[in-house]
This record gives sequence, structure tokens and C-alpha cells, in this order.
Amino acid sequence: ELRSRAVASVRLGIADPLVVQNVGCEAFAHMVFDFVNAWLNAEHQQGITERGLRLASVECREHAGNSALYFGAA
Repeated sequence: ELRSRAVASVRLGIADPLVVQNVGCEAFAHMVFDFVNAWLNAEHQQGITERGLRLASVECREHAGNSALYFGAA
């Protein structure tokens, strides 16, 4: 049922789903870090290099009892 609704939503052009393998806070923080880091390096490399900037970490919070931090390579 859910899958058929998702397929219908795509066909109607009202959804562009992203399927991920792991959905825990730790995996999501890592996925966001990788995505943003790649975007920064592709789109803003000159500004990042000139300023000596880098993405250091991503924090994901589901609620007060569940959160995760992901730190990139130093």
C-alpha cells in the first residue's frame, strides 16, 4: 500500500523521494555531512579555500533522548 502510493506520487510529479538504507540519527548525520561537504567543495571551493574553512561536524536530533554528532576527518 505505501509503496504503491509512493510510486503514484512520483508518477504524478508531486514527490521526489530519496531512499536511504539507514535512518538512525547516526547514519542520517553522516549522510548529511557527506552531502553538504560534497556540495561545499563543488559549489564554493574558492571561498572555502581562501578563508581556510571546512565543514567540521553535523548534529542530528530526533528528540531530547536521541541525537548524534558526526565529525569529518581532521
